[in-house]
Amino acid sequence: MKTFALLFAALCAFQGSARAEIPGVLNEDKIYFFYSSECPRCQEAVTFLNKNHPNLEMELVNADSPEGKALFEQGRRKFGISLKSGGSHLMCMGDSRITGWTKECEDDFDFCLSEFLPKCSTGKE
Repeated sequence: MKTFALLFAALCAFQGSARAEIPGVLNEDKIYFFYSSECPRCQEAVTFLNKNHPNLEMELVNADSPEGKALFEQGRRKFGISLKSGGSHLMCMGDSRITGWTKECEDDFDFCLSEFLPKCSTGKE
């Protein structure tokens, strides 16, 4: 329960820079972070994002909700992620994706972001 409370607090803190509604389709000009309230790696990712990219605009999508699950499935299919790989943590930005989260993913995220931002419509964090 403590992990959920910490994740919820971190997601609420990060929610200030993310839209609350869930879009119906993946947009190539947006960053999506699919999370689960039960996922400890999601909390680590949120902590990294809050610390290093506090103003980054992204869609936070709870993959446990019906709408979030449908959008997560679109992302899973887009990147050819099998159901066997499990988990709900996925970040999508344009043609790049990050699944799972470890310390090494921080550099991967920053690299993907540096490639993505110049291509998207806003071009800013």
